[in-house]
Amino acid sequence: MIAAQLLSFSEAAGELGCSVSTLRRRVRAGSLPVFEDGGLRRIREDDLRRYIVERVRRRASSPAAIAHPGHTLPKGARLWD
Repeated sequence: MIAAQLLSFSEAAGELGCSVSTLRRRVRAGSLPVFEDGGLRRIREDDLRRYIVERVRRRASSPAAIAHPGHTLPKGARLWD
């Protein structure tokens, strides 16, 4: 049984609050892994969550500021930089 949900690019972009073209640039840059099967391209939910956590850690000034699933980001924080 596969536990991870596969998200379309549109769904993943909605989760990040960015455009689909921005998400595609992240994929092309190798920042975000993609599941590919023939012409089907999807993003695993687990990979998207990992991407978010890695980005928040990179910008966090202290370990206490690291975001976890369900954690609200500080005002003005962006996930896609």
